Amino acid sequence: MRLEDRFEAVNQYRKKVFRRVKAAVKKTKKKKQTMFQYDPWSYALNFDDGGERFSGDCKIHKITLIYVVSVKF
Repeated sequence: MRLEDRFEAVNQYRKKVFRRVKAAVKKTKKKKQTMFQYDPWSYALNFDDGGERFSGDCKIHKITLIYVVSVKF
């Protein structure tokens, strides 16, 4: 086998591997889906009319909002 033939074989193999890697990356990006959801407590706060603010026994609440992110591969 001549040297030029070896270079050609290596070049073809390199292109083949590059195409496979590129296709795998594209496939992975295509499958990725991101969903944003409220947790139930923060969702319920959207419908709170704030009535307890005006009552005499009002207590201060520390509230932490949590967003759930789901990524599918």
